[in-house]
Amino acid sequence: MKKLSYLIISSIIASPLAFAANWEYDPDLPDENTKEELILTNTNYSIDTTGGVLTVTGNLDANSTRLSITGENNLVVGGRLQTLYNRTTLDNANLNVTGDINTMYGNGEIFVTGTSSQNGSGKWIFQSGGKLTLDENATLNAGNRLDMYFNASVNMGANSTLNVSAFQILYENETGFSFTMGDGATINASGQTIKVKNFTLGNNNTINANLNILNTFEVGQGTTINGNLQANDLIINKGASISGSINYANSLTVNSGASVKLADYFHLKNTITLNNAGTKAIYSGVEFWLDADSTLNIHLGNNSLAAVGNRENALVYTLYGKAGDGQTGANAAINVYLSDFVLGEDFVVGDTYKIALICSRYAGVSGWESIFNLVDDSAVADFVDGSLVHESNTWWVTVQGVAVPEPATYAAIFGALALAFAAYRRRK
Repeated sequence: MKKLSYLIISSIIASPLAFAANWEYDPDLPDENTKEELILTNTNYSIDTTGGVLTVTGNLDANSTRLSITGENNLVVGGRLQTLYNRTTLDNANLNVTGDINTMYGNGEIFVTGTSSQNGSGKWIFQSGGKLTLDENATLNAGNRLDMYFNASVNMGANSTLNVSAFQILYENETGFSFTMGDGATINASGQTIKVKNFTLGNNNTINANLNILNTFEVGQGTTINGNLQANDLIINKGASISGSINYANSLTVNSGASVKLADYFHLKNTITLNNAGTKAIYSGVEFWLDADSTLNIHLGNNSLAAVGNRENALVYTLYGKAGDGQTGANAAINVYLSDFVLGEDFVVGDTYKIALICSRYAGVSGWESIFNLVDDSAVADFVDGSLVHESNTWWVTVQGVAVPEPATYAAIFGALALAFAAYRRRK
């Protein structure tokens, strides 16, 4: 019997879920439901408000302590709630914190599971490696703003939701504040701007906020951004939807199947690349300008066949096309490639396809001849000679499917080259 008791006690001590002490609401001891302060150091501690409200009139500090908070009633904290060097878990917890919720250093982390809320006036502060982590399917109703200092981070699991009034980013170092969202995760911060150095999305995310990304940003498939988007280098994938304006410092890449609405008065700067461009891969409600030194790379592929013979389905669509001072921007270029075509039922050997590249619905852009470059780099498609034409305020190009040599043909070609090289060496 002693041996069994020893084993039970040992397993409890070893378990990461074990807590050295706990505090839960006790209706029979009302004085025990309020503390002047709660300072925890190097321990495990749980707080449970299932039975009623628990109150700390001053500060609640968890220093190198693994703290768990749960319960449908409020944990009221009159001062700050602080997590240092360890994790505080909010498991379907309800906070009413007047001071700041401060998380700092190394393993300092707020970990949210279930649905947890902050109902007090305190804001959230994460700094010097402090992390906010939402488990899969978790929801945090933050109630106030998040202040992110230095290399703090937010990490959202799949299908989690963060409801927050605002974000404020301060004193970033070289690493900077980072943000990660798993598939299906949602941020609700309508009208606010999240400014971050590194932001990683999954697919099918929803962001109700403006984004300002200081590095490369890739918008995942099926993601919706209800706000403005700015990034240094911007990559947009199929099914993405962006309701506000789009701005990029260096480059914009629109991948296969994506369609991007640009600002109504859009000036193309630096580089835009369209991969396997489809109908209205990019479009502008009013003007589309090619500024000096700008480059538009259009990689045609099977998606581009949707624009065959139909100017309304052009790959680039605008109401009024412009180039520089009404003619061409100095050193501006439009490069057209064939690298994304694949032979099949939709793209057939021997057939020709007249594709609407750029449609300027109400303004002629016939002065753009000098900025087009047709780059034939495909194994299965060729440009038809003289196929680049301007008709009906639209630039068209005709492409033909060509046969790909069979593997045996390649072998014969390489064999002939090898024999020729051997004969050449013998002559030498």
